[in-house]
Amino acid sequence: MKKLYGLLFFIISSTAGFAQTDAADTVVVTKVTVHKDPRLDILAKAEAEINSVSARFVKGYRLFVLKSNNREYAMKVRSYLLQNFPEEKVIMTYQSPFIKMKFGDFEDKKTLNDTAI
Repeated sequence: MKKLYGLLFFIISSTAGFAQTDAADTVVVTKVTVHKDPRLDILAKAEAEINSVSARFVKGYRLFVLKSNNREYAMKVRSYLLQNFPEEKVIMTYQSPFIKMKFGDFEDKKTLNDTAI
């Protein structure tokens, strides 16, 4: 019985070894043609322009106005700021249990000091 299993193992392993061929690799060089919508170039240009103008990564200052857990008071302060300074942004974030409010995007401290709250 052991001889039969040994012979069967030998036959299977030897046929598996011959299954690998030793053919030389051939490299086939082909051309790839890309058909692209020309609107993608316009979109990429517009996206690059938006990213270059974006004030998200500009060095500057933002006033930290409020940290409170009173939502009504925070909304009153927000409406006051928006009424008196409509050209500036008011950013509200909620970080449990507090509402935090930041005001404006100032590039230098002089502009920051000129804005009186």
